Amino acid sequence: MCLRNNVLESKKTNKRELIKDIIQQEGCNVGKQTPQNNHPQVRIQNRLFEKVVDIRREIQMRGHEFSRRREERRERAYDFSKRYEEYAYVLDYLPHGRAEARHRYRAGALVQVVGEEFFTLLEAIAKEGVVLKTYDRVYVGKSNREKITYIIGRINYDELTSSAKMELFSVVEKIVLSRESWFINFFNMVQALTPRMHALELIPGIGKKYMWQIIDERERKPFENFEDLQQRANIPSPAKLVTKRIIEELPGESKYRLFTRAP
Repeated sequence: MCLRNNVLESKKTNKRELIKDIIQQEGCNVGKQTPQNNHPQVRIQNRLFEKVVDIRREIQMRGHEFSRRREERRERAYDFSKRYEEYAYVLDYLPHGRAEARHRYRAGALVQVVGEEFFTLLEAIAKEGVVLKTYDRVYVGKSNREKITYIIGRINYDELTSSAKMELFSVVEKIVLSRESWFINFFNMVQALTPRMHALELIPGIGKKYMWQIIDERERKPFENFEDLQQRANIPSPAKLVTKRIIEELPGESKYRLFTRAP
């Protein structure tokens, strides 16, 4: 087979092998070359250049496709377009409200909750006759609330009651476990924040060593759940590590936010 039908279809990428193939097959074009650029050295360089261009073009196309798919997955993982919570978990229930706040808000039992999606700290008024307890999941969306009458608004970490602060870690961990697939997707997709810092390093207990173990393992095969992540990356309980990071972000002093949204 002539050079045109053989070399251009070759899948070899090694430069030496390409040159060897071209030299060996140049004999098929003897007597078919035009006077212009018919020197063997010139013909070899031209064909090699064409092959290199084809390989580079293919690499670029694959790179663009990989980048596009990665961005699509990251957009799905970091969908913060919705700026409000729909469900929240009860941290503390105060039947008579807070003494310092009674004159500011309508009467009713006061509830402090943490949002299920963005971990937003909220205060709300429970409907008359409704009694809530810690860990209860309640709807706090914009309409047709079953147990909540009124959303007072966002509160700071320092405004939580002592009881709410005590229950915060356990409640957040419960939310993390209920959203296991979302957080596993985070571990599979999260990238570096800066050239010198990876987002995984912001999670308490994950330093350079564990970071590279996670990256190496997810390149071999994406993690399926927390247990798979813990066993393959040899890290402590992922749910507890994520919970610690969320608690660190809630006071609002963290420079980077991985799981919560800014006020």
